[in-house]
Amino acid sequence: MRSNTATRTLDPAATRAAIVETATRLFAEKGFSATSTAEIAEGAGVTKSLVLYHFSTKEALWREVINTKTCPIRELASRFLSDEEGLSASDFIKAKFDTLRSDPDLPRFVAWMSLEPSLTTPDMRERAASVREKMASNPTKHGFPEGVDPFVFMVVVMSAVDGYFRFRQFYNVMLGRDVVTPEAEAAFFDVLMKLAFPAGGTSGVQSA
Repeated sequence: MRSNTATRTLDPAATRAAIVETATRLFAEKGFSATSTAEIAEGAGVTKSLVLYHFSTKEALWREVINTKTCPIRELASRFLSDEEGLSASDFIKAKFDTLRSDPDLPRFVAWMSLEPSLTTPDMRERAASVREKMASNPTKHGFPEGVDPFVFMVVVMSAVDGYFRFRQFYNVMLGRDVVTPEAEAAFFDVLMKLAFPAGGTSGVQSA
């Protein structure tokens, strides 16, 4: 019987998929620095040289994983930068919430990137800079509450979203109530948006 390694060597698409899947799992569990290319190769059932054939460096593999996981937010940023009408700060908050909600591993990646800021990808930094510049040019037009620094506002609100998904198991214990349900998620986001946009922010988040 042909081994899995041999089979994947003959199937580049399957090989690449196995490498990305394994890297995603290990990066989420251990972070970038503590995960070796050799571990990724072993977990994917391929040789280390094959990992480096598909991804020239471990950094390139990390970028592939991050770009895949943050695709909805990147797409929204592209739409915003292309002057699509009606997009505002609340859309970015909702996109962040929905993306974290749909991907249990992503809060871990956000935590690892907060510990090692260099792990943010170049295109991520460039896109964020362009979005910041455009939002700062007319904060009111882009939905920021009047009289509030838009950057401080986004730090506060995005931190609340990140913290909810990163620490909600802990909140479960400390608050004595289940905050890991679709209903709790919708309630959290509804309160967050009412606090952030008292003039009429809406959540658009439905419990499953």
